[in-house]
Amino acid sequence: IGGMSDIDYFLKKRQQKDGAGYSIPLGLLGETQSGKTMFVQALACAVAKEEGLPKPMPVFTVMGSSGLDIRDVFGGIGSVIDPRTNKDVLVWMDGIINEACACGGILYLDELFSMTASQAPALYSLLDERHDFENHLHAVPNGYGRYHSERVVANKNLWVLTTANPAGYKGVQAVPEAMLNRIDWHPWDYDETVEKALIPSS
Repeated sequence: IGGMSDIDYFLKKRQQKDGAGYSIPLGLLGETQSGKTMFVQALACAVAKEEGLPKPMPVFTVMGSSGLDIRDVFGGIGSVIDPRTNKDVLVWMDGIINEACACGGILYLDELFSMTASQAPALYSLLDERHDFENHLHAVPNGYGRYHSERVVANKNLWVLTTANPAGYKGVQAVPEAMLNRIDWHPWDYDETVEKALIPSS
């Protein structure tokens, strides 16, 4: 686009901030095996190079599927061995999105259209101008002798990238318009020059 490479174009898009100072969530929409995930990994390296970091930006991946375990995404109670007592104790374990919001980097929503309509709304407030979410799985003291859901605010350096296959693929769900409208989508097609080099016979 505009004579720029894909990497340079998306790095420029990353610099476009919303009113709260966050990079706008971007999405790649294209056929399977067209290199969408590899491009996200390449962007993690390119962002780090641009910012003078010694290693790639961390990529926190949420894999969309109807079997997505909400505890893996938003956290849950787990059992660990306390090294002081050598006994089992129950502790709160952060999910992928909690870690991404705390750390910053790239939150990669892979195969977004494979998420169910009941899973997607949990991400609405993270993807719009609020840039936070209420973690109903984690109760924290409210200061008045009771508890409320933890409010998780995204690090200003968090960049949300998502990929999806177009409608017609097995497992693709009907994604709510409210989710689609929170992401700046870009078509991602096969590179015919590369394909011809890889597959010499028609």
